[in-house]
Amino acid sequence: MTGQTTAARIDRCGGCGRTIWVGLDANYGHQVIEADPHPVGLWGEGLALAGGRATVELRLIGGCRWELSKRDNFRIRGSPAGTPDRDVLVVHHCGLDYGGGVPHVASSLRRFTAPIYSEIPPF
Repeated sequence: MTGQTTAARIDRCGGCGRTIWVGLDANYGHQVIEADPHPVGLWGEGLALAGGRATVELRLIGGCRWELSKRDNFRIRGSPAGTPDRDVLVVHHCGLDYGGGVPHVASSLRRFTAPIYSEIPPF
């Protein structure tokens, strides 16, 4: 099952009122995932995992739909935090600081929605 049923969106946490990403896991049984909105880097992910916080990937699919996927050992080794076109987020826990106090990084996702008008042809 893919498509709009697994699309992630920005929402507010019902418990603490903070801004979070919410979506169905695109890979593991379509469980609901809530993640803090700030991406973490390689060190941030390591610190989050050492502190008992799980991590997820945020990806833009087809240029129009956001998806969240849980990260397991295979994904962590195969596409470490900081890999282009995917952000690593920490799973949200009410009452804790965004990301559990781990260092954040700039997003690696690029979304160009506005058309570029130019007199110069693209060739």
